[in-house]
Amino acid sequence: MAVWDRKISCCFMLLLAGALGQRVNNPRRVCGVVGSTVTLRCSFNTRKSVVDDVGEPLIRVIWCKGPNACGRDAPSVYDSESQNNDPRYRYLGDKKGDCTLQISDLQEEDDTTFRFRVETNYVRVTLTAPVRVRVRVVDGAQLRIRSSRDDGEFKRGEEVTLSCSAANCTIHQLEVTWFREGSALSETGPALHLSYLTAKDSGNYTCGLRKNERTLSVPYSLHVEDDEAEKAEQEDALGLSVNYPGPVCGVKGSTVTLPCSFTPLESVTDDNGREVLIEVVRVVWCKNPLLCQTGTPSVYDSESNNDPRYRYLGDKKGDCTLQISDLQEEDDATFCFKVETNDPRATFTGQPGVRVTVGGTKSSDPLLAVRLLIFTLHTVLIVIVTSIIIKRTCVRKKADVTVQPPDAVEELRRPEERGRAV
Repeated sequence: MAVWDRKISCCFMLLLAGALGQRVNNPRRVCGVVGSTVTLRCSFNTRKSVVDDVGEPLIRVIWCKGPNACGRDAPSVYDSESQNNDPRYRYLGDKKGDCTLQISDLQEEDDTTFRFRVETNYVRVTLTAPVRVRVRVVDGAQLRIRSSRDDGEFKRGEEVTLSCSAANCTIHQLEVTWFREGSALSETGPALHLSYLTAKDSGNYTCGLRKNERTLSVPYSLHVEDDEAEKAEQEDALGLSVNYPGPVCGVKGSTVTLPCSFTPLESVTDDNGREVLIEVVRVVWCKNPLLCQTGTPSVYDSESNNDPRYRYLGDKKGDCTLQISDLQEEDDATFCFKVETNDPRATFTGQPGVRVTVGGTKSSDPLLAVRLLIFTLHTVLIVIVTSIIIKRTCVRKKADVTVQPPDAVEELRRPEERGRAV
């Protein structure tokens, strides 16, 4: 009987050595950010003939951490026979073929090697996976965005994939929050695919861990070239317009006003067919149309501390007038107005903007001085001509009053002649 048991034991050991020892499938490397959750996917196969002969052979599964071998008495992070497992390490597998381990709230101490071990009801048939899983833990401050294109300039209709990475490894199995201009997007995976790009996709993109708001990548600037067709589509689809004045000219050090008005949307329809009322939440003035699209610093932002030289005289209902005092050479540019609302579809930058030209001071701009002199002479000439015309008109009216008709003159003479005769 002992000889038969020994034969069965040896046979079972050899079968498991082939089934378990060489067929434990797990990843070689996994990368995660501090505070995140990673999953070590693992699987193994048992031969049906062994299970049929000896019943359920697996009685214990163990995950060990550290460079040392995962022996019987080695410290473990998960042990199916223990009631004191660290809740950060959760076994998602079973004793039949799945040995997946999930590590939550990743810490620096998890930056090490993990091994899976299986024990059977035969002492001599206890196996440890020969392949180790190397877990790398990086700081969340190292997050960055990688693009499938080298540059951030795109044309309408092109596509791009942005990947949220940490240091030199790409993040997998991780819930990531994507942002465009600080507004969260619906995508939650480590990769963001943007197909058929349009100008509305332009902006600064960032990514961060969904469960850790402290982690945020360096912004990635994406710009989609605008065209006249798209502008027309936007205006027709949104019904939003900005009315600018003609070119404005000012002297350095002076104050100019850019009269401006806009027509905001009243509502839009969401994907479920429901009406969403539009509210203007932010107004921005930029020195360049491109700057307004990419979200770079502006001259006036209703949500920011602004340069006092730029004073917004408008509101969020329809008036977008801007006043620029102490005009400088740097103000010689095209200014554009941007409206941001509670719905990204109604956010709009008015085109083409208003052109501001800055001239020198009176003493430093001879051409301007000549123009002012000509203007003064022209004004004086108009005054002189006007006064001459008025004087002649008055004289003519006076003459019309004093000149008498011939009959009246004759009547005046007759009394004089009569007096002489007497």
